[in-house]
Amino acid sequence: MCDICNNSGYIYENLPDGSRGIRLCDCVLSNCKCNKEYPYLYLDGDKLKKCYCAPFRLKFEKVKYAFSNSGLPKKFYLKFLDDFSTKTESGNEDTELNKLRGIAATYIEKYNKNNPRGMLFYGNSGNGKTLLAAIILNELIFQKAINGKFVSISFSFFNKLRETYNSLSEDYGQAMTILDDLIKTDLLILDDFGIQRNTPWELEMLYNLIDRRYEEEAPIIITTNNKPEDFKGIYYNRIYSRILEMCRMIEFNVPDYRERYAIK
Repeated sequence: MCDICNNSGYIYENLPDGSRGIRLCDCVLSNCKCNKEYPYLYLDGDKLKKCYCAPFRLKFEKVKYAFSNSGLPKKFYLKFLDDFSTKTESGNEDTELNKLRGIAATYIEKYNKNNPRGMLFYGNSGNGKTLLAAIILNELIFQKAINGKFVSISFSFFNKLRETYNSLSEDYGQAMTILDDLIKTDLLILDDFGIQRNTPWELEMLYNLIDRRYEEEAPIIITTNNKPEDFKGIYYNRIYSRILEMCRMIEFNVPDYRERYAIK
């Protein structure tokens, strides 16, 4: 057992420019006999054998691909549970933040892509909802090599969908391809739910996305500044009923996390 990577074969580390990266652990590199060449075989006498590094390299490639396609914003990329501080300004444990961190840790530990139960994080702006949702996705990609998507429900998201109806756009006709990618991913994070303009078309797109994940029994984590009952309006009723079935409601009743911990 490697004490550095816990036998996963890869680690994350802080880079000189202040960012983070992932790489194969030295325990894998030191035992590699295949010269890093796929399909990771080496010649032992007159027989080809699978290199010690093979399973680690294959999983590592899957993890790298998942991260590159996750849509995680730069400021939340490779953020993990250790990055979610539960300390007050005086250095004591904040009970509520510690509870929220525990909820995330339990979800990560017990995650099963065949379990459709997700979560809805709600509360005031800046209290760590997006950070914790991103941490869950980062941890699950890193630990379990899942595929996941982070999507901010903003003007740019709907504008990208609208462009697929423009015959001059390079994405013309790709609306269902974009939505199918979000429907089929193992875990979907919908950030800033409720900030859209709530046009009938936007709400229909949202409903189609959420309803298809409901049918596929695929988990979803939603962050919003609204209370769940705020979505009971005439256009939101169908979406609200689906969310109630799919998600556990988690209130973030904490001070401004962004200001306290200078999340930039």
